[in-house]
Amino acid sequence: MNKIHAIVLSAALCPALLFAASPERKAARVELRSKMHEQGRWYLTLGVPAYSYLGAKVAGGHHYGESVYWGATAGAGYYYADHLSLSAEYAVETTESVWKDLFGLLVPMETLHRHNFSLVNNYSVGRFTFGAGPNLVCNRWFMSSSLLEGSPTTRSDCFWSLGLVADAFFNMGNFSVGAVYRPSLVRLDGGSGAGYSIGVDLRFRINPVRIR
Repeated sequence: MNKIHAIVLSAALCPALLFAASPERKAARVELRSKMHEQGRWYLTLGVPAYSYLGAKVAGGHHYGESVYWGATAGAGYYYADHLSLSAEYAVETTESVWKDLFGLLVPMETLHRHNFSLVNNYSVGRFTFGAGPNLVCNRWFMSSSLLEGSPTTRSDCFWSLGLVADAFFNMGNFSVGAVYRPSLVRLDGGSGAGYSIGVDLRFRINPVRIR
């Protein structure tokens, strides 16, 4: 019975021992992560939202909110100190659907586009990166009526707003997954209800050569 237990225990431990990182490999990973966040480095980022939700108060006091149909993020950053970087980012989010016609008839369609221009201060610790900064947003809203309701009509609204961006990412090498929140605090045209977006992003980081 003791031999059987030993065999079972060995079989259970073999995969763990096979994939377990040695102290040397762990130290190498820690050193690599540290070099990725050292002063003088610059980097590029590309990303897409895994899920995101937009909301805004648009023309006529109409409140609109919907899940993002597609989006993309691009940015560039520079480490001005170890583990501290400043990045400029652009993100576009839209709720527009490709299905605008039903049996040849124009159906009700409502879309919201958000173009985000952000300057983010980032702090990296271990596998995590936290960022926050100002965010300038161009909001474009469009709505069309249905032919089923009579003559089709369209309504639209376009305004700029100023707000913040806050994010937290878990880094796995050059890949990251994290939460991003972009609340708009004030409309630059003096209106009320500037809007917001919240979601989960997938990012890929490109590490060019070190400047220093």
